Amino acid sequence: MSPDKEDEIIARIEAGEMLTAIAKSLGVDRANFNKWLNADKLRSARAHEARVSASAAWDELAEQGITDARCLI
Repeated sequence: MSPDKEDEIIARIEAGEMLTAIAKSLGVDRANFNKWLNADKLRSARAHEARVSASAAWDELAEQGITDARCLI
C-alpha cells in the first residue's frame, strides 16, 4: 500500500471512523486489516495514536452531551 493511502487510513482512524468500516471500504475483512495495521511497528504505533486521539474526541463530545442534557432538566 502506498504511503499516501496509509496516511489516508490513519486520518480516517483519527477522525473516528470504525476500523470495520475502513476494512470493508478497502475490500478486506477486519482480521486481515488488523494484521496489516500491526505488521509494521511504525504503522501500528500511528494507528494506536490515532485511536487514542479519536477516543479522546468522542469522550469530550459525550461529556458535552451530558452537560447539555443536564441543562434541559
